[in-house]
Amino acid sequence: MNSLRRVYMHHKKVVLQTRLKSSILDVKSKGLQQIPVLKQELVEKHAIIDELGRQLAAAQAGGGGADAGSSSGLNQEELAQSQRKEIKLFEIAQNCDKHMQISKNIRRSLSSN
Repeated sequence: MNSLRRVYMHHKKVVLQTRLKSSILDVKSKGLQQIPVLKQELVEKHAIIDELGRQLAAAQAGGGGADAGSSSGLNQEELAQSQRKEIKLFEIAQNCDKHMQISKNIRRSLSSN
Protein backbone atom coordinates (compact mmCIF):
# COMPACT_ATOMS: atom_id res chain seq x y z
CA MET A 1 0.00 0.00 0.00
CA ASN A 2 2.82 2.38 0.90
CA SER A 3 4.61 1.71 -2.39
CA LEU A 4 1.41 2.43 -4.30
CA ARG A 5 1.15 5.77 -2.55
CA ARG A 6 4.77 6.60 -3.47
CA VAL A 7 4.09 5.73 -7.10
CA TYR A 8 0.99 7.91 -7.06
CA MET A 9 2.87 10.85 -5.49
CA HIS A 10 5.70 10.47 -7.98
CA HIS A 11 3.21 10.37 -10.85
CA LYS A 12 1.47 13.48 -9.49
CA LYS A 13 4.83 15.30 -9.25
CA VAL A 14 5.74 14.34 -12.82
CA VAL A 15 2.37 15.56 -14.10
CA LEU A 16 2.80 18.91 -12.33
CA GLN A 17 6.35 19.30 -13.65
CA THR A 18 5.16 18.47 -17.17
CA ARG A 19 2.39 21.05 -16.99
CA LEU A 20 4.83 23.67 -15.71
CA LYS A 21 7.35 22.86 -18.44
CA SER A 22 4.60 23.07 -21.04
CA SER A 23 3.53 26.49 -19.74
CA ILE A 24 7.13 27.71 -19.71
CA LEU A 25 7.70 26.53 -23.27
CA ASP A 26 4.49 28.22 -24.38
CA VAL A 27 5.59 31.55 -22.84
CA LYS A 28 9.06 31.17 -24.33
CA SER A 29 7.64 30.37 -27.75
CA LYS A 30 5.45 33.47 -27.73
CA GLY A 31 8.39 35.60 -26.60
CA LEU A 32 10.65 34.19 -29.29
CA GLN A 33 8.04 34.91 -31.95
CA GLN A 34 7.97 38.59 -30.93
CA ILE A 35 11.72 39.17 -30.94
CA PRO A 36 12.30 39.31 -34.73
CA VAL A 37 9.38 41.71 -35.15
CA LEU A 38 10.63 43.92 -32.31
CA LYS A 39 14.15 43.94 -33.71
CA GLN A 40 12.87 44.89 -37.16
CA GLU A 41 10.78 47.71 -35.68
CA LEU A 42 13.84 48.87 -33.75
CA VAL A 43 15.92 48.96 -36.94
CA GLU A 44 13.19 50.88 -38.77
CA LYS A 45 12.79 53.40 -35.95
CA HIS A 46 16.54 53.88 -35.76
CA ALA A 47 16.63 54.62 -39.50
CA ILE A 48 13.83 57.17 -39.08
CA ILE A 49 15.66 58.83 -36.20
CA ASP A 50 18.85 59.01 -38.26
CA GLU A 51 17.00 60.56 -41.19
CA LEU A 52 15.20 63.09 -39.00
CA GLY A 53 18.51 63.97 -37.38
CA ARG A 54 20.06 64.60 -40.80
CA GLN A 55 17.07 66.70 -41.85
CA LEU A 56 17.24 68.70 -38.64
CA ALA A 57 20.97 69.30 -39.02
CA ALA A 58 20.46 70.40 -42.63
CA ALA A 59 17.62 72.76 -41.64
CA GLN A 60 19.67 74.27 -38.82
CA ALA A 61 22.74 74.64 -41.02
CA GLY A 62 20.74 76.24 -43.82
CA GLY A 63 19.24 78.92 -41.57
CA GLY A 64 16.19 79.46 -43.78
CA GLY A 65 13.21 81.71 -43.17
CA ALA A 66 10.06 81.41 -41.09
CA ASP A 67 9.01 78.23 -42.88
CA ALA A 68 12.36 76.63 -42.08
CA GLY A 69 11.87 77.44 -38.39
CA SER A 70 8.47 75.79 -38.22
CA SER A 71 9.80 72.86 -40.25
CA SER A 72 12.74 72.58 -37.86
CA GLY A 73 10.37 72.58 -34.88
CA LEU A 74 8.29 69.87 -36.55
CA ASN A 75 11.41 67.82 -37.27
CA GLN A 76 12.53 68.16 -33.67
CA GLU A 77 9.16 66.93 -32.43
CA GLU A 78 9.21 63.99 -34.87
CA LEU A 79 12.75 63.19 -33.78
CA ALA A 80 11.74 63.28 -30.10
CA GLN A 81 8.72 61.04 -30.77
CA SER A 82 10.81 58.55 -32.71
CA GLN A 83 13.40 58.47 -29.95
CA ARG A 84 10.71 57.76 -27.35
CA LYS A 85 9.32 54.95 -29.51
CA GLU A 86 12.79 53.49 -30.02
CA ILE A 87 13.42 53.52 -26.27
CA LYS A 88 10.09 51.77 -25.64
CA LEU A 89 10.84 49.10 -28.26
CA PHE A 90 14.29 48.59 -26.76
CA GLU A 91 12.75 48.14 -23.29
CA ILE A 92 10.27 45.60 -24.68
CA ALA A 93 13.09 43.67 -26.33
CA GLN A 94 15.04 43.68 -23.05
CA ASN A 95 11.99 42.39 -21.18
CA CYS A 96 11.64 39.53 -23.68
CA ASP A 97 15.29 38.64 -23.11
CA LYS A 98 14.76 38.71 -19.31
CA HIS A 99 11.70 36.47 -19.56
CA MET A 100 13.60 34.02 -21.73
CA GLN A 101 16.43 33.90 -19.19
CA ILE A 102 13.95 33.30 -16.35
CA SER A 103 12.34 30.47 -18.29
CA LYS A 104 15.78 28.91 -18.94
CA ASN A 105 16.55 29.09 -15.22
CA ILE A 106 13.24 27.46 -14.33
CA ARG A 107 13.78 24.69 -16.88
CA ARG A 108 17.27 24.03 -15.50
CA SER A 109 15.96 23.81 -11.95
CA LEU A 110 13.14 21.48 -13.02
CA SER A 111 15.45 19.22 -15.00
CA SER A 112 17.83 18.94 -12.05
CA ASN A 113 15.00 17.67 -9.82
